[in-house]
Amino acid sequence: MYSYEEFIEDLNLGHEVEFDLNDFHFLISYNEDGWYCVKQNEEVQLRYDSVEQLISKSKN
Repeated sequence: MYSYEEFIEDLNLGHEVEFDLNDFHFLISYNEDGWYCVKQNEEVQLRYDSVEQLISKSKN
């Protein structure tokens, strides 16, 4: 099973992560502008400056 710790480690290595949660598909990716979280079928992309910010803001 893929753990939370592995998830954080993958993000810190700069890996893109895709996952399903509550019947929605999400993509987290990185480019030179920062980290982005995209929810399937939505045009809104949430941007974060760091993995820490992404995790902190996503928990709320």
